[in-house]
Amino acid sequence: DHITGTPLHWSAKRVTMLTANGVRRDFSPNMVQRFGRLAGELVASTQQQVWQHLRGEFGTPFSIKATKHYLVVYPADRVDRWSSLLENLYSDFHGFFQSHRHALPRTRFPLVVIVLPNREALLQTAALSGHADPRKIAGYYCDRSNRIWIYAPPSNSRQLPLSDHITLRHEATHQLAFNTGIHERFGTTPRWLAEGLAMFFEMPQQPASLRTRDSQSESALRQTAFLNRGDSPRGRNVPLKLLITDDSLFQQSPELAYAQSASLTRFLIRTHPAGYVGYLKHVATRPRFTFYAARTRQTDFSSCFPGNMARLESQWRAFSNTPR
Repeated sequence: DHITGTPLHWSAKRVTMLTANGVRRDFSPNMVQRFGRLAGELVASTQQQVWQHLRGEFGTPFSIKATKHYLVVYPADRVDRWSSLLENLYSDFHGFFQSHRHALPRTRFPLVVIVLPNREALLQTAALSGHADPRKIAGYYCDRSNRIWIYAPPSNSRQLPLSDHITLRHEATHQLAFNTGIHERFGTTPRWLAEGLAMFFEMPQQPASLRTRDSQSESALRQTAFLNRGDSPRGRNVPLKLLITDDSLFQQSPELAYAQSASLTRFLIRTHPAGYVGYLKHVATRPRFTFYAARTRQTDFSSCFPGNMARLESQWRAFSNTPR
């Protein structure tokens, strides 16, 4: 196997490289017969080059739609219902940050979205990629392959069901955030920060810069799922310090973690927009492949939202409990 790319990490145990099509490759240097250094910088693959690679990988059972920023691979017997929605999300995402005086660069690599024929195929792919609990997912963004993986609903209508629309925008927000520098793709982003931002963009009912209502940033589907579970997060709060410093809540009580992350994100964007964008920038500058300790997380957060944390938490709770 021949690999050409930019080294991201190099040690006696592991080499990590970024290839021309945006894929991250990890391998042991002991398995390499010969290393060579090429002149110049890595040139990203063109959309046409990635299209040809995808055609060879997926074959005739799939169609490939190229848009301005995306390559969407979907079953050939289905109608394309994803491309225009992805471009709308791209516009929403860039528009939001431009309105907050943080213009984003164009994505370096073509953004690839794989639509599998059914949920069973998605679960098999997720399990093979090492997803922790594939049984619960409706789609996911893989930072190693830099691809979104979702599945097509049974109906071949031109309108996506609301739940599928929400999943697509959520995962596409992750992909955009890690491809525009909002999050460092090879760093450690606090889980609440990544998921809160993705939930903020789930619903396109208003321009993202104006959206504040619960119904516009959390899906009706997820709210229904919360209320049908015994550990419903309604009325339950997570201490602010715990949420911003510890990702384990997403394993212990995921519904609660998602709900609180979405709530905190809406609060910070509405009441401290400059601080929120500044915090995103600060976290994204952290060194790659480094551990993000709880104390450092708290210090970074406090530096962008100065003042008494207890007071900020009280304001957050009041904001969350106010009808909108």
